[in-house]
This record gives sequence, structure tokens and C-alpha cells, in this order.
Amino acid sequence: MKKNIFLLLTIFFVNILSAQTRVFPFKKNDKWGIIDENQKIIKEATFDYITFFINHDLESAHSYASQNSRWGLIDRKGEIIIPFGYDHVLLRNTAKTARLRLDGKVGTFDLKNRKVCIPIIYRNVTALKNEKYFRVIEENKKCGIADINHKIIIPIEYSFVEDEIQEDGSIIFKAMQDSLIILFDESGNVLKNTNKEEKKDEENGPYFMDMDMDIDEDEDFVPVPPIKLDSSKIGSEIKLYRTIKNEKNGARIGIVRTARFYGIIDEKSNLLAPIEYEKIKLDYDLPGLLLLGQDRLYGWFSMDQNKIMLPAEYQKIELATRYYSRNNRDKKIDNYFFLTTSEKDSGVFFDITTGQIFSPKK
Repeated sequence: MKKNIFLLLTIFFVNILSAQTRVFPFKKNDKWGIIDENQKIIKEATFDYITFFINHDLESAHSYASQNSRWGLIDRKGEIIIPFGYDHVLLRNTAKTARLRLDGKVGTFDLKNRKVCIPIIYRNVTALKNEKYFRVIEENKKCGIADINHKIIIPIEYSFVEDEIQEDGSIIFKAMQDSLIILFDESGNVLKNTNKEEKKDEENGPYFMDMDMDIDEDEDFVPVPPIKLDSSKIGSEIKLYRTIKNEKNGARIGIVRTARFYGIIDEKSNLLAPIEYEKIKLDYDLPGLLLLGQDRLYGWFSMDQNKIMLPAEYQKIELATRYYSRNNRDKKIDNYFFLTTSEKDSGVFFDITTGQIFSPKK
């Protein structure tokens, strides 16, 4: 019984230590800094760019960042993990190592020891299954195997090399050359030759999503039975422009208009958004309705909560995925938008589920 209680307490305190306040980038005067969910500035806006943090609610939160056109990696406090000195940085899924690219050459960074472990001299470097070994490829496309300390295990003279983990946990390397496959053990000793199997190496690189936020009169929408207007509530001059169905709960809302302005009603003709917008658009990229105000700024109406979540005060509202590396995609980012504020070259993240805006306290 005492052992079980001790185990539960250990798990409890480990969770407390690993869970942290969420951290977010923010943009001010075309520079990026770090803020927590309590609007406390952790790092002033001095970076050229910061992506959305991987594991943004954990102690291990980290982000790609750039300075003077060079990339690196920072932690949740803005402290440098990988120095800014590379054309490209790609953190591998285990977060043990990262691939570095500089002037067309590739190497590897060891995050545990905070150093370049495989020099940036190769055409490509690919981590094998356990990141204990790496496939290194030279400019002549010849392959070999190196360990994390750049000790060459398999000479760099083969057309392709791959690893196979055995039942006992050991690794056998299969090197292809001409019409043969040569099998090596982990010490680089030749075990035997066998028939060739064709393989293809693929290179992967980071990709950052980009989206066009365009208010378009002719966007597609799914037609649904129209709401019947109650003129005693909204007046006879109000006309129904469009009816939209919430696919989650089946409820309908209506976009209504006067000669010039638009608003939103529910099925009983109760106003959910005042009739004062230049345009209201159903956008399938952004869940909900975009509101274009008379001053040409944008707001957002949540169909899930049936209310305005963002007043029309923002120059741009985008999916937060634009500011995230697809190579380390975390579904938590789907809960956020990025808002470009009316202040020049500035922006903040917004939680679409709670309505919280992560903006520095003034």
C-alpha cells in the first residue's frame, strides 16, 4: 500500500514539474519575443522570427527562431539551444538530434551535449531508427554509416546503406554496391554478401504552412433550408442573405443585411451580431465567420459558441499553423489563431476555445 501511495505521489509531482504555463511568440515592431499565458513577457521582442513552440505547455517547450537570416533553436525562456548560424535547422522527432544545413552542406547537432556532432560537410545526413547511427551521403552520392560522434562505421563508398534491428536488439547494416548487398555488424565487420535489393533514399526538409486570408464574394458554401425571419424582432427592412448550418450541432444561423450592412441572427431572429459589418464570410479554413468592420478591420464569430469572440479590431486573422513547422506538428496548435494587430508590424496568438488573447500587458 505504501509503495502504491509513493508511486502515485511521484507521478503527481513529476506531472507538476513537467506541466508549465503555456508560452507563445508575440510580434512587436516586426520583431518577435516570448510571452506566457498570464501576459508576462519572458523575452522581449528581439528575434527576427519565432515559430509556435513545440510542446508549448510543457517544460520541454522549444521553438525554431532566426536572427540575421540564420536559424537556431531556443527553449521556453528564450535561451539558445542551437546557436543562430544555419540556413536551416530541423529537429528530429525524438528531439535528441537536429539536422543542420549551411551553404548547401548538412550535419547533425547533438542536443544533449549541445554541440555539432557530425560536421556540416555532407550532401545529406539521415538519422537511423534509434539515432545512434546516421547515414551520411557525400556529394558523389556515396553512402556510409557514422555514429553520433562521427566515427565512420561503414565506409562512405556504397550506393545505399540501411539498418535492420535484430530480435536481440543488435543492428545489422545492409550496404548496396553494384550487384551485391554487403552485411555489416555494428563494429563494421563484414558478415556476408547477398543479392541486391533496390532502395530509394528520400530527403525531407521543413515546410512552413502559408495561407491566403482573402475576403471573397464568391466562396463556396453548403446550401441549407433558409431561416424564416421574424420582422417584429428585426424590422421589415432586414433581409436574409444566407443561412448556415453548424455541422456539429445542426443549429442554423442566418446572415442578414440591410442595403449596406450585415449582421447575424439565430433561428428565432435574435441578433447574435449587430447589423454593422461591411461583409460577413463563412471561411472553411477558419472555423466560424469572419467579420469585416466598417474601418476595414476584421473580427471573428464563433459558430460553436454562437457569439462574437473577436471584435473587428484586427488587420488580419490567420490559422496559427502558418507559424508552425509541419515537421513537428502538434494538434494543440489547431486551438489558436494569430492576430495581426492595428499596431504596425505586431501580432499575438488567440485561443479560440477560451477567447484569451496572449498580448503583453501595457
